[in-house]
Amino acid sequence: MPFRKGFGSQKTSQYWNRLPKLSIWPSNKPNEVAHHNKALMKDTCVMTALIYTFFYFANNSSTNDYLSQTDQDKVFSNWMVCGSVLNAIAMVVTFMSDMFLLPYAAPGEPKWQTISIIGHCGFFTLQTLFLQTSYSLVKAYAIYTRNIQLVVVCYAVSLWVNTQGTALTILFFKLNWYEPKWQRDIQKPQEAIYPGISFLWLLGHVPSLPIAIVDALFFCNGTVVALLGAEYLTVVKVAFLYGFFYFLFTKLVQWYYGTLIYPFIKDISTPLLSLAFVVIVGTAVSGMGYVINLLMLM
Repeated sequence: MPFRKGFGSQKTSQYWNRLPKLSIWPSNKPNEVAHHNKALMKDTCVMTALIYTFFYFANNSSTNDYLSQTDQDKVFSNWMVCGSVLNAIAMVVTFMSDMFLLPYAAPGEPKWQTISIIGHCGFFTLQTLFLQTSYSLVKAYAIYTRNIQLVVVCYAVSLWVNTQGTALTILFFKLNWYEPKWQRDIQKPQEAIYPGISFLWLLGHVPSLPIAIVDALFFCNGTVVALLGAEYLTVVKVAFLYGFFYFLFTKLVQWYYGTLIYPFIKDISTPLLSLAFVVIVGTAVSGMGYVINLLMLM
């Protein structure tokens, strides 16, 4: 095959042009910075509450007898220590990029009002990143310090955490990235103002899937999962309840504030469509949970 001059440099240039051009982005205005900082205070409370919950359940349960010495040797092996630490680092990078690299919300944007309510956790993306990040940090700490009670709590929630992480990536592509309304109302206008912002959206949504699969497949011992992990049917119930209450929240925000957390929410305008949406999403997430459960039991 003849060599095409400049082919490699053209490909490199194409990839380079997709990176965010932070230097030419408009600066955040003082009111936007103040709004963001106020949201960060709420975010701090959420993260603190999540981490505290792990330690609360660990400290208020007697679980030393749940793990045999053989199981402890597997859970606290050097492989598990290194893997859990690397997973935690990857999760922190993903979390920080979505929290601090994206432009702050501006008045008039849908996310301005959503963030005003409960901080960045008004979005499913940040709910998932908060959960995955707190889980990864606590699990890495528990394995490194050989804290049996804390490890037991982490294993108990690992199936749902990894399922939600998987769902974040898949639902992002289905409901946002390839959704014409999202492309029209969000992506194209934002790209015009903030060139390369799509790369940061991918950075904030895509890693959750591989991190969840790696944790499920390599850093959750199958024997211990079978002993201490949540039952699959429990995750199915959580998937449907989560879907129902979060959808209800999005409709309340739409009704009370006139704000669409996601553009497609406007099209789900009847009780029948609402029921269908919750059932479809709940079923899809349950299917993802089934696959993750199989991986964790291997």
